[in-house]
Amino acid sequence: MKLPSLTFPLMMAVITLVFFSACKKDNKSGWSDEDWTFYHNVIALQDTAAVKWTNWLQTMDSLEAVNELQQFFLSDPSVTSATIGSQGIAVQYSNGIRGGFFLNPQDDPGGDELNLEPEMMMPASNLIEKSLVKNKKVIFINPHSFDRGEYNQKIKNKYNEVLPKVGFTLKDEDIHNYLGADLKFFTQLSGYGIIHIYSHGMAWPDEEHIQEVYVMTGEIVSDDITEKYQDEIKSGEIIICNAHFGNAPYGKQYNDLYWISEKFIANKNDFSKDTVLFYGGFCYSMLGNWDQLYKKFAKGSYFGFDWVVRSTYCNNWFASLADSLCDTSAKIPYNAGKWILGPSIPKSYVDDLGKTVNIRCVGDSSLALWGDSIQIGAFYQGGIIFYIDGTGKHGLIVDSVDTFTNAPWGCQGTSIQGTSTALGTGLANTIAIINECDETGIAARVCYDLVLNGYSDWFLPSRDELKELYLQRNVLGGFIAGFYYSSSEYDED
Repeated sequence: MKLPSLTFPLMMAVITLVFFSACKKDNKSGWSDEDWTFYHNVIALQDTAAVKWTNWLQTMDSLEAVNELQQFFLSDPSVTSATIGSQGIAVQYSNGIRGGFFLNPQDDPGGDELNLEPEMMMPASNLIEKSLVKNKKVIFINPHSFDRGEYNQKIKNKYNEVLPKVGFTLKDEDIHNYLGADLKFFTQLSGYGIIHIYSHGMAWPDEEHIQEVYVMTGEIVSDDITEKYQDEIKSGEIIICNAHFGNAPYGKQYNDLYWISEKFIANKNDFSKDTVLFYGGFCYSMLGNWDQLYKKFAKGSYFGFDWVVRSTYCNNWFASLADSLCDTSAKIPYNAGKWILGPSIPKSYVDDLGKTVNIRCVGDSSLALWGDSIQIGAFYQGGIIFYIDGTGKHGLIVDSVDTFTNAPWGCQGTSIQGTSTALGTGLANTIAIINECDETGIAARVCYDLVLNGYSDWFLPSRDELKELYLQRNVLGGFIAGFYYSSSEYDED
């Protein structure tokens, strides 16, 4: 079944700051004075370690400096263990707090050329999607955009390129970079259809004995935030880890930041009504129980990596997934499972140490971003359905984004014969205007020549079609208080 579609033009209109208070904290809900003293000592110990680390690197090689760092932590009576891993040192403190020193993200591109336009495999003819992401909202959290800025921008560009095809948009208020990737945003993920966390992941306590994987947030440690999340810090859902970056933007090279486990996200968000596509764009994101996160969704899929992942692969895989799931030119929607099994772009690579790194998907393999659901407001054949006739077999589609142009309605001084105001006449009206006017920049021509989301059958709506659009404005959204063109000629006399 083919629904005629339309569009219309429109004028649219880390500095670590740790404050030691002389007064006692108000402990209405948790920590004692002894707890706060212990916590402040942890921060002071890790900041001292950061200074010593910088000094040791002046006279020692990095291996010697790491060993000295480990011994420094172990010499403190509050430390029960300090485990050296390939990413740094994981420190367990005697009162339950976890912390440490993050030295090596291990996601260096390694000379690979950045390519966000990989080849796609077209959907198989027998593919029928069963699970559809209906919340057309995306959240993108990137706490380390300062050292992966080129990827950050290209990821956003990719979203803005392909998401409108399936009715999604990435709004500025849903993009959280390093100075805005606070803990609170990791507690506000429910209600989003696509969740993309692009960050550093740390294996705890090391990569050989992974108990948990923690994700770096952009929140610098402070007493106020610690007080809010006392229980989560004590239980190990949050750790306070010193991230030592040579090019950190915060004003100095070491920053005590909050890092979170999957338990923090699972406990702070209600996904029970959400169908979710969750892209874990960080190292070890399929380990440490992150592969169980999808069980909190009403339906959905979780994508992650079974080891350290290079940024180039992390983002090329994302780009291929986004391209495939948003390919509305296909007769049948692509889904998560078909993408994982698709052979055209490899889903694994061998790293410099001979380790095979895979991207994996758990959860609902039938998850798709668009489908053939015929109802008002559904995304279908490149646009949004806004009208269905009494037979249920025919209707009208509008583009999800207004087409803006300064174009005049028609040609100056020429009357168009035979335009109608009725539903279903917009295409005939558009053709009549084009036949009478040779100008290329008129509104009817802009719509008629438009190729959008894989479709080229757009036209300027008739008056009654435009009225129907207005009546469905609460479903469609995106209207402004302004003038819209129709293809029905109006006689001022």
